[in-house]
Formats: sequence, structure tokens, C-alpha cells
Amino acid sequence: MPHRRSWITSYRKEIEKYNRVLHLTSSSADIERLIRESLYIKDLIPHGALVLDVGSGGGFPMIPVAVERPDIRAYLVERSRKKAAFLNHIKYLLGLENVEVVNSDYRNLRLPERVDVITARAVGRSEEVVRYLAKFLKDGGFFLIYGDLSHLGEEGHRVEVLEFSGVRISRVVPHRGEG
Repeated sequence: MPHRRSWITSYRKEIEKYNRVLHLTSSSADIERLIRESLYIKDLIPHGALVLDVGSGGGFPMIPVAVERPDIRAYLVERSRKKAAFLNHIKYLLGLENVEVVNSDYRNLRLPERVDVITARAVGRSEEVVRYLAKFLKDGGFFLIYGDLSHLGEEGHRVEVLEFSGVRISRVVPHRGEG
């Protein structure tokens, strides 16, 4: 695994280099902040977990988490072919053997196995993400979605909203019978 400062520097430089063409983040985004916010979830993921990250785009949150947590394996799902190619570039640049990039829309996704955790950040309607992807969770699995999804508790899900320095992340456990 690369030294922390060096991987952050390499990752940030690559995002800055490709952002104008690929629109990986907004032009005003603070890359260091996005990396820091991504790492808020690293200790919420169980040891040895298999993670599905949807709408991976520039790799937030799972590229930073995969670097810091080599014990987990992660599928990064991105529907844009060019962004998926960028994610593969980053995977090889940072030596992330625990990451597999999947070029697919999450609504058409096929996986060979169920996962422990599904993550999402800035992927449109979170309710739709939960509805479409709950079938991919193992028993006891959960979602970590950036944003306050406490309203999903009204639909029978268990929802815990965690706050980290002003960033809200919802841990959503779908009720069985979904998906």
C-alpha cells in the first residue's frame, strides 16, 4: 500500500488532471475535503467486507477507503465508460488489488455474489438506490449513503443518521421482502 501522503497526492493530481474532460467532481470541489469525507465511513465497514459502491464517478468514497482498508474488497459501479476507465487507471496507479471496476448502470447490474455493504454518494434518488439494490445485500447487510435518509424509516427500514463534521451519512438496513 502506498504511503498515505503519497497516495493522496497522486489521487488528487489525477482527479485534477482528468476533471475538466470527465467531470469527476464539480469544478469548485475541494478534493482534499472529498477524500477526508470519504474516509468517514472506513471504520463503519466490517472487517473483510465485500462492498458495492454505486455511481463511483471519481472514486468517492471507495477509492480512499480501499486504500486505507486493504482487508475489504470493493466493486465500483460506474455507468460512464470514460469514468470507469478513469477508475481502472486509479486502481492500477494506486495498486488496488482489492477493487474491481464494473461499467454498468446500477439498474442493470449483475453481480456473481451478494455484498455486505452498499455505498453511494451523489447518486440521484437514494430511495431508488435502496429499492433496486437491496437484493444484492447479504443477510445483515446495510447501505451507507451520504445524506440524511431518516424518512426511509417510515417505509420500514432501520435508519441511523450519523454526523461527521457537518456531513450526514445514513446507515440503512432494508426490511426483508425488498428486492
